[in-house]
Amino acid sequence: VGATVRDTETGAELDVRARCVLSAAGPWTNEILAMAGHDAKTHVRRSRGVHLVVRGDAIPQGYALIARTPSSVLFLLPWEHVWLVGTTDDDWDGDLAEPGVTASDVDYLLGQANRWLRTPLVIDDVVGAYAGLRPLVADGSESTTKVSREHAIATPLPGLVVISGGKYTTYRSMAEQAVDAVAAQLGEVGRPITSKCRTDVTPLVGAYGWHLAWERRRETATRLGLSAHEVEHLLRRHGDRIDRIVELIEDDSSLRERVHPDLPYLKAEIVIAVQDEGARTLDDVLVRRTRIALETRDPSPAVAYTAKTLARALDWGHRRREAEVRAFEQSPRARVPVA
Repeated sequence: VGATVRDTETGAELDVRARCVLSAAGPWTNEILAMAGHDAKTHVRRSRGVHLVVRGDAIPQGYALIARTPSSVLFLLPWEHVWLVGTTDDDWDGDLAEPGVTASDVDYLLGQANRWLRTPLVIDDVVGAYAGLRPLVADGSESTTKVSREHAIATPLPGLVVISGGKYTTYRSMAEQAVDAVAAQLGEVGRPITSKCRTDVTPLVGAYGWHLAWERRRETATRLGLSAHEVEHLLRRHGDRIDRIVELIEDDSSLRERVHPDLPYLKAEIVIAVQDEGARTLDDVLVRRTRIALETRDPSPAVAYTAKTLARALDWGHRRREAEVRAFEQSPRARVPVA
Protein backbone atom coordinates (compact mmCIF):
# COMPACT_ATOMS: atom_id res chain seq x y z
CA VAL A 1 0.00 0.00 0.00
CA GLY A 2 2.76 2.45 0.86
CA ALA A 3 4.11 4.25 3.90
CA THR A 4 3.68 7.20 6.19
CA VAL A 5 6.88 9.23 6.00
CA ARG A 6 7.98 11.97 8.39
CA ASP A 7 10.08 15.05 7.61
CA THR A 8 12.60 15.00 10.45
CA GLU A 9 13.26 18.74 10.10
CA THR A 10 9.66 19.94 10.36
CA GLY A 11 7.88 16.94 11.87
CA ALA A 12 5.31 16.97 9.03
CA GLU A 13 3.93 13.59 7.96
CA LEU A 14 2.85 12.48 4.50
CA ASP A 15 1.12 9.34 3.24
CA VAL A 16 2.72 7.79 0.17
CA ARG A 17 0.78 5.11 -1.69
CA ALA A 18 1.98 2.74 -4.40
CA ARG A 19 0.94 -0.46 -6.14
CA CYS A 20 4.40 -1.86 -5.51
CA VAL A 21 6.99 -1.06 -2.84
CA LEU A 22 10.68 -1.85 -3.32
CA SER A 23 12.68 -2.28 -0.13
CA ALA A 24 16.41 -1.61 -0.58
CA ALA A 25 16.96 -1.01 3.12
CA GLY A 26 20.33 -2.71 3.62
CA PRO A 27 20.90 -3.53 7.30
CA TRP A 28 17.34 -2.42 8.13
CA THR A 29 15.78 -5.10 5.90
CA ASN A 30 14.63 -7.26 8.83
CA GLU A 31 12.87 -4.27 10.38
CA ILE A 32 11.10 -3.42 7.10
CA LEU A 33 9.85 -7.01 6.76
CA ALA A 34 8.61 -6.93 10.35
CA MET A 35 6.71 -3.70 9.64
CA ALA A 36 5.05 -5.49 6.72
CA GLY A 37 3.94 -8.29 9.04
CA HIS A 38 6.43 -10.80 7.65
CA ASP A 39 8.32 -12.99 10.12
CA ALA A 40 11.92 -12.67 8.96
CA LYS A 41 13.99 -11.65 11.96
CA THR A 42 17.13 -13.24 10.54
CA HIS A 43 16.65 -12.63 6.81
CA VAL A 44 19.68 -10.31 6.82
CA ARG A 45 22.82 -10.81 8.88
CA ARG A 46 24.74 -7.62 9.65
CA SER A 47 28.50 -7.74 9.32
CA ARG A 48 30.56 -4.73 10.41
CA GLY A 49 33.46 -3.55 8.28
CA VAL A 50 35.95 -0.97 9.60
CA HIS A 51 38.22 1.06 7.33
CA LEU A 52 41.16 3.35 8.08
CA VAL A 53 42.19 6.34 5.98
CA VAL A 54 46.00 6.69 5.97
CA ARG A 55 48.22 9.57 4.83
CA GLY A 56 49.30 9.24 1.21
CA ASP A 57 53.03 9.39 1.97
CA ALA A 58 52.85 6.77 4.74
CA ILE A 59 52.86 3.88 2.23
CA PRO A 60 55.60 4.49 -0.37
CA GLN A 61 54.22 2.39 -3.22
CA GLY A 62 51.79 2.92 -6.07
CA TYR A 63 49.91 -0.35 -6.21
CA ALA A 64 47.20 -2.07 -4.19
CA LEU A 65 47.74 -5.03 -1.88
CA ILE A 66 45.15 -7.68 -1.00
CA ALA A 67 45.79 -10.53 1.45
CA ARG A 68 43.99 -12.90 3.79
CA THR A 69 43.89 -12.36 7.55
CA PRO A 70 42.76 -14.80 10.26
CA SER A 71 39.26 -13.29 10.27
CA SER A 72 38.81 -11.13 7.15
CA VAL A 73 40.41 -9.84 3.97
CA LEU A 74 43.08 -7.14 4.19
CA PHE A 75 43.39 -4.54 1.47
CA LEU A 76 45.56 -1.47 1.03
CA LEU A 77 44.14 0.69 -1.75
CA PRO A 78 45.52 3.99 -3.10
CA TRP A 79 42.58 6.41 -2.86
CA GLU A 80 43.66 9.55 -4.73
CA HIS A 81 45.93 11.36 -2.22
CA VAL A 82 45.37 8.93 0.71
CA TRP A 83 45.28 5.17 1.32
CA LEU A 84 42.31 3.06 2.37
CA VAL A 85 43.15 0.18 4.73
CA GLY A 86 40.52 -2.41 5.66
CA THR A 87 38.67 -4.35 6.73
CA THR A 88 37.08 -6.17 9.63
CA ASP A 89 34.25 -8.69 9.27
CA ASP A 90 32.23 -9.47 12.39
CA ASP A 91 28.61 -9.80 13.48
CA TRP A 92 26.89 -6.62 14.63
CA ASP A 93 23.72 -6.26 16.69
CA GLY A 94 24.23 -2.71 17.95
CA ASP A 95 23.16 0.68 16.57
CA LEU A 96 22.50 0.24 12.84
CA ALA A 97 22.98 3.94 12.04
CA GLU A 98 26.31 4.31 13.90
CA PRO A 99 28.23 1.01 14.06
CA GLY A 100 31.34 2.87 15.20
CA VAL A 101 35.09 2.19 15.30
CA THR A 102 37.00 1.08 18.40
CA ALA A 103 40.66 1.41 19.35
CA SER A 104 41.01 -2.37 19.06
CA ASP A 105 39.73 -2.18 15.46
CA VAL A 106 42.44 0.34 14.64
CA ASP A 107 45.14 -1.77 16.34
CA TYR A 108 43.98 -4.89 14.49
CA LEU A 109 44.08 -3.28 11.04
CA LEU A 110 47.44 -1.60 11.65
CA GLY A 111 48.87 -4.90 12.87
CA GLN A 112 47.60 -6.80 9.83
CA ALA A 113 48.86 -4.13 7.43
CA ASN A 114 52.30 -4.05 9.06
CA ARG A 115 52.77 -7.76 8.34
CA TRP A 116 53.24 -6.70 4.70
CA LEU A 117 54.90 -3.29 4.93
CA ARG A 118 58.63 -2.59 5.16
CA THR A 119 57.93 0.70 6.97
CA PRO A 120 55.29 0.00 9.64
CA LEU A 121 52.26 2.24 9.97
CA VAL A 122 51.74 4.03 13.29
CA ILE A 123 48.64 5.61 14.77
CA ASP A 124 49.74 9.10 13.68
CA ASP A 125 49.58 7.95 10.05
CA VAL A 126 45.83 7.36 10.38
CA VAL A 127 43.83 10.50 9.60
CA GLY A 128 40.33 9.02 9.56
CA ALA A 129 38.30 5.92 10.31
CA TYR A 130 34.80 4.75 9.54
CA ALA A 131 32.61 1.66 9.74
CA GLY A 132 29.73 0.29 7.70
CA LEU A 133 27.40 -2.68 7.82
CA ARG A 134 27.15 -5.38 5.15
CA PRO A 135 23.54 -6.60 4.83
CA LEU A 136 24.43 -10.23 4.11
CA VAL A 137 21.76 -12.77 3.18
CA ALA A 138 21.77 -15.15 6.16
CA ASP A 139 22.65 -18.71 5.19
CA GLY A 140 23.44 -20.34 8.53
CA SER A 141 27.22 -19.99 8.24
CA GLU A 142 29.10 -19.92 11.53
CA SER A 143 31.22 -16.88 10.59
CA THR A 144 30.28 -13.76 8.62
CA THR A 145 33.43 -14.23 6.52
CA LYS A 146 31.88 -17.40 5.09
CA VAL A 147 28.50 -15.83 4.25
CA SER A 148 28.01 -15.28 0.51
CA ARG A 149 28.24 -11.72 -0.81
CA GLU A 150 25.65 -12.52 -3.47
CA HIS A 151 22.34 -10.66 -3.44
CA ALA A 152 18.82 -12.03 -3.25
CA ILE A 153 15.50 -10.64 -4.46
CA ALA A 154 12.25 -11.83 -2.92
CA THR A 155 8.54 -10.99 -3.04
CA PRO A 156 7.41 -12.05 0.46
CA LEU A 157 4.04 -10.34 0.00
CA PRO A 158 2.06 -9.20 -3.04
CA GLY A 159 3.25 -5.73 -4.02
CA LEU A 160 6.44 -5.92 -1.91
CA VAL A 161 9.84 -6.56 -3.51
CA VAL A 162 12.84 -6.92 -1.19
CA ILE A 163 16.48 -6.89 -2.27
CA SER A 164 19.22 -7.77 0.20
CA GLY A 165 22.88 -8.76 0.20
CA GLY A 166 25.15 -7.78 -2.67
CA LYS A 167 28.08 -5.39 -2.84
CA TYR A 168 29.24 -2.18 -4.54
CA THR A 169 30.84 -3.98 -7.45
CA THR A 170 27.54 -5.57 -8.52
CA TYR A 171 25.14 -2.73 -7.71
CA ARG A 172 24.04 -2.08 -11.30
CA SER A 173 23.19 -5.73 -11.82
CA MET A 174 21.30 -5.63 -8.52
CA ALA A 175 19.39 -2.54 -9.66
CA GLU A 176 18.50 -4.13 -12.98
CA GLN A 177 17.09 -7.27 -11.37
CA ALA A 178 15.21 -5.29 -8.71
CA VAL A 179 13.57 -3.01 -11.28
CA ASP A 180 12.59 -6.00 -13.42
CA ALA A 181 11.03 -7.63 -10.34
CA VAL A 182 9.02 -4.47 -9.66
CA ALA A 183 7.91 -4.36 -13.31
CA ALA A 184 6.69 -7.95 -13.02
CA GLN A 185 4.66 -7.04 -9.92
CA LEU A 186 3.09 -4.06 -11.66
CA GLY A 187 2.22 -6.26 -14.62
CA GLU A 188 0.30 -8.54 -12.30
CA VAL A 189 -1.96 -5.67 -11.17
CA GLY A 190 -3.10 -4.68 -14.63
CA ARG A 191 -0.23 -2.68 -16.13
CA PRO A 192 1.79 -5.03 -18.34
CA ILE A 193 5.39 -3.87 -18.75
CA THR A 194 7.33 -5.39 -21.60
CA SER A 195 10.56 -3.38 -21.57
CA LYS A 196 13.47 -4.33 -19.32
CA CYS A 197 15.61 -2.14 -17.09
CA ARG A 198 18.16 -0.20 -19.18
CA THR A 199 20.81 0.52 -16.57
CA ASP A 200 23.44 -1.49 -18.50
CA VAL A 201 23.28 1.04 -21.37
CA THR A 202 22.60 4.20 -19.34
CA PRO A 203 25.69 6.27 -18.44
CA LEU A 204 25.89 7.59 -14.91
CA VAL A 205 25.46 11.30 -14.24
CA GLY A 206 28.63 13.04 -15.39
CA ALA A 207 29.66 10.34 -17.86
CA TYR A 208 28.12 11.62 -21.12
CA GLY A 209 30.81 14.19 -21.94
CA TRP A 210 33.58 12.74 -19.79
CA HIS A 211 36.11 12.01 -22.55
CA LEU A 212 35.78 15.43 -24.16
CA ALA A 213 36.04 17.16 -20.78
CA TRP A 214 39.17 15.13 -19.97
CA GLU A 215 40.80 16.08 -23.27
CA ARG A 216 40.13 19.74 -22.47
CA ARG A 217 41.42 19.59 -18.89
CA ARG A 218 44.54 21.72 -19.52
CA GLU A 219 42.45 24.31 -21.34
CA THR A 220 40.03 24.33 -18.41
CA ALA A 221 42.91 24.67 -15.94
CA THR A 222 44.25 27.72 -17.78
CA ARG A 223 40.77 29.22 -18.04
CA LEU A 224 40.13 28.91 -14.28
CA GLY A 225 43.65 29.62 -13.03
CA LEU A 226 43.93 26.12 -11.54
CA SER A 227 46.58 23.43 -11.83
CA ALA A 228 46.04 20.44 -14.11
CA HIS A 229 46.00 18.23 -11.02
CA GLU A 230 43.15 20.25 -9.50
CA VAL A 231 41.09 19.99 -12.69
CA GLU A 232 41.72 16.23 -12.87
CA HIS A 233 40.46 15.96 -9.29
CA LEU A 234 37.28 17.83 -10.30
CA LEU A 235 36.77 15.61 -13.34
CA ARG A 236 37.11 12.40 -11.33
CA ARG A 237 34.55 13.68 -8.83
CA HIS A 238 32.06 15.46 -11.09
CA GLY A 239 32.63 14.18 -14.63
CA ASP A 240 31.13 16.40 -17.31
CA ARG A 241 29.28 18.32 -14.57
CA ILE A 242 32.55 20.20 -14.18
CA ASP A 243 30.82 22.80 -16.37
CA ARG A 244 28.82 23.77 -13.29
CA ILE A 245 32.07 24.28 -11.34
CA VAL A 246 33.42 26.42 -14.19
CA GLU A 247 30.26 28.53 -14.14
CA LEU A 248 30.50 29.17 -10.39
CA ILE A 249 34.19 30.07 -10.49
CA GLU A 250 33.74 32.43 -13.43
CA ASP A 251 30.99 34.20 -11.46
CA ASP A 252 33.06 34.32 -8.26
CA SER A 253 36.83 33.75 -8.53
CA SER A 254 37.15 33.16 -4.77
CA LEU A 255 35.43 29.79 -5.26
CA ARG A 256 38.57 28.36 -6.92
CA GLU A 257 40.32 28.51 -3.53
CA ARG A 258 40.81 25.30 -1.56
CA VAL A 259 38.40 24.88 1.33
CA HIS A 260 41.16 23.15 3.34
CA PRO A 261 44.88 23.88 2.81
CA ASP A 262 45.88 20.19 2.91
CA LEU A 263 43.14 18.79 0.67
CA PRO A 264 42.22 19.28 -3.02
CA TYR A 265 38.55 20.21 -2.55
CA LEU A 266 37.57 23.68 -3.79
CA LYS A 267 35.07 26.09 -2.26
CA ALA A 268 32.99 25.68 -5.43
CA GLU A 269 32.47 22.01 -4.53
CA ILE A 270 30.95 23.00 -1.19
CA VAL A 271 28.55 25.31 -2.99
CA ILE A 272 27.64 22.51 -5.40
CA ALA A 273 26.97 20.14 -2.47
CA VAL A 274 24.56 22.62 -0.90
CA GLN A 275 22.90 24.13 -3.98
CA ASP A 276 22.78 21.14 -6.36
CA GLU A 277 23.15 17.97 -4.29
CA GLY A 278 20.69 18.60 -1.46
CA ALA A 279 23.13 18.69 1.47
CA ARG A 280 21.39 19.77 4.70
CA THR A 281 24.03 19.33 7.40
CA LEU A 282 27.78 19.57 7.91
CA ASP A 283 27.92 15.77 7.93
CA ASP A 284 26.22 15.72 4.53
CA VAL A 285 28.95 17.89 3.03
CA LEU A 286 32.08 16.87 4.92
CA VAL A 287 31.50 13.10 5.14
CA ARG A 288 29.20 12.26 2.22
CA ARG A 289 29.42 14.79 -0.64
CA THR A 290 33.15 15.18 0.00
CA ARG A 291 35.46 13.07 2.18
CA ILE A 292 37.04 16.00 4.01
CA ALA A 293 36.20 14.74 7.52
CA LEU A 294 37.77 11.38 6.67
CA GLU A 295 40.96 12.74 5.10
CA THR A 296 42.27 15.03 7.83
CA ARG A 297 42.35 15.01 11.61
CA ASP A 298 41.60 18.72 11.64
CA PRO A 299 38.72 19.62 9.29
CA SER A 300 38.10 22.96 11.07
CA PRO A 301 39.02 25.25 8.12
CA ALA A 302 36.44 23.45 5.98
CA VAL A 303 33.90 23.36 8.81
CA ALA A 304 33.85 27.14 9.07
CA TYR A 305 33.32 27.74 5.36
CA THR A 306 30.78 24.92 5.01
CA ALA A 307 28.74 26.18 7.97
CA LYS A 308 28.67 29.65 6.45
CA THR A 309 27.56 28.28 3.05
CA LEU A 310 24.83 26.11 4.60
CA ALA A 311 23.59 28.96 6.79
CA ARG A 312 23.22 31.24 3.79
CA ALA A 313 21.40 28.62 1.69
CA LEU A 314 19.12 27.27 4.45
CA ASP A 315 18.50 30.56 6.23
CA TRP A 316 20.10 29.51 9.50
CA GLY A 317 20.45 32.15 12.19
CA HIS A 318 23.69 32.57 14.16
CA ARG A 319 22.47 30.34 16.99
CA ARG A 320 21.48 27.51 14.65
CA ARG A 321 24.78 27.76 12.81
CA GLU A 322 26.79 27.52 16.03
CA ALA A 323 24.68 24.56 17.19
CA GLU A 324 25.34 22.72 13.92
CA VAL A 325 29.09 23.27 14.25
CA ARG A 326 29.08 22.00 17.85
CA ALA A 327 27.08 18.92 16.88
CA PHE A 328 29.54 18.09 14.11
CA GLU A 329 32.59 18.62 16.33
CA GLN A 330 31.15 16.38 19.06
CA SER A 331 30.18 13.60 16.67
CA PRO A 332 32.39 10.49 16.82
CA ARG A 333 32.11 10.10 13.04
CA ALA A 334 35.46 9.85 11.24
CA ARG A 335 37.50 10.28 14.43
CA VAL A 336 40.38 7.90 15.06
CA PRO A 337 39.90 6.16 18.46
CA VAL A 338 43.09 5.62 20.43
CA ALA A 339 43.49 3.15 23.29
